Amino acid sequence: MFSIPTISLAYLDTNELLRFGSVGEGVQLLQRDLAQLGFNPGPIDGIFGNLTRNTVLRFQQQNNLLVDGIVGRQTKNAIRNLLKINSNNSVVYTVQRGDTLFFLAQRFNTTVSAIMEANGLSNHIIYINQKLLIPSINEISQQQQPSQTQQPQQQQQSSTQQLTRQQQMELEMLELVNQERIRHGLRPLIMDQNIVMVARLKSQDMIVNRYFAHHSPVYGSPFDMMRSFGITFRTAGENLAGSPSVIRAHTNLMNSPGHRANILNPNFTHIGIGIVEGGPYGIMFTQMFVGR
Repeated sequence: MFSIPTISLAYLDTNELLRFGSVGEGVQLLQRDLAQLGFNPGPIDGIFGNLTRNTVLRFQQQNNLLVDGIVGRQTKNAIRNLLKINSNNSVVYTVQRGDTLFFLAQRFNTTVSAIMEANGLSNHIIYINQKLLIPSINEISQQQQPSQTQQPQQQQQSSTQQLTRQQQMELEMLELVNQERIRHGLRPLIMDQNIVMVARLKSQDMIVNRYFAHHSPVYGSPFDMMRSFGITFRTAGENLAGSPSVIRAHTNLMNSPGHRANILNPNFTHIGIGIVEGGPYGIMFTQMFVGR
């Protein structure tokens, strides 16, 4: 579900609090913008009644705001961010089950970093029913058009900053893992690139030496392997999977009690995910968890 909204600065740029019982043009503009963002506040009549209040509560809940039914600075800023559009090609999208930033970037022909910047995201985690501003490639190029002297250098930086398929899959799996943890009231895990390197080596080792087990003929146990590469931890664990896709590997891990316990272990704080294509399953997955 997506729509193309217009912004109403008349009430967004004031310090006025809109709440139950408020009336006037500010309420009417609020109602219109909520409707354009996919929320139904009832009649656009400028009266802040029960329907409008319930819509504001739903908007606040879905956008991780203070759920108080009052449209103050925090809620206005959230509305502003969702309506901040400089191109008719931009859309406001409602996150559906199974969506990831990578899928959305491909679907709307944009980039993950552009979506994150437009929505003030600090990580790759998104939630069902969350509203996201999806900027177009044209909008990004217009906003960031380099001068002729800067262009070669910026093009070189852009090419080095593009995510590889391996990195995309690893971040996609991190997103799925952290969605499960958040759903169960746990803190999300932090991706540690040093552990990622070790996890990739383990996946590659299983492909090259044709085995599927926690104990490596080359590196020993997962704990020995992590220590040999200088990874420190108080507690640690490892999940292995072989599957043709990230989502299928994640589903299989969550359906296995032991692997699920690692993903939902409250003592783990960091993770390294190493994904290597190849082997009898198509793709080999290693998740290394540590608690610090």
